[in-house]
Amino acid sequence: MTDEPVIYSFAELNKMAKQHERKLARQCFIRGKYLTLHVVYPYHIELSRIDTKDKLIEWIHHLSEKNWITPQLIRRIIDLVSKHFGFQVYVGA
Repeated sequence: MTDEPVIYSFAELNKMAKQHERKLARQCFIRGKYLTLHVVYPYHIELSRIDTKDKLIEWIHHLSEKNWITPQLIRRIIDLVSKHFGFQVYVGA
């Protein structure tokens, strides 16, 4: 007996992606002077502590040790903080 692969339509995949984005937006956001991560419990980081690329890397390193962090949250943190402070993290190829 072989498991059949699940095939999704583009509309279904798009809906799932939007749901995932909304979930990430609830889990990681900037409000006032803080970046807030709310996965297991609220975790607030003062923006002044992550206002440079070097500080951001230090925090990413620190957060990567948490058992509740995911690669998607790490990416969202980087995207939010770099956009907020106007620095480019990804130069692309």
